Amino acid sequence: MGRIEELAGRYRSHIGAPWQRNLAGDQKAIFVVYPKTDERKLRSRLELFEMATTSTGHPWRSLDLTNTFARWIAATD
Repeated sequence: MGRIEELAGRYRSHIGAPWQRNLAGDQKAIFVVYPKTDERKLRSRLELFEMATTSTGHPWRSLDLTNTFARWIAATD
């Protein structure tokens, strides 16, 4: 099993745990931290994380902020 598949498995265990009922939707964001050398591998296997999320009954929303900082800096005087 590769590092991305292992990370996806650990993510599945985490996302499958019951969520606290008293949390607002904004408090249910999850960040996956991984070595920068795995960026391309993770992006090509992102569906593993989507399937892990939806299989536990949670909605999936992917947010790509790759160019956000560069656009913000470019628009700043």
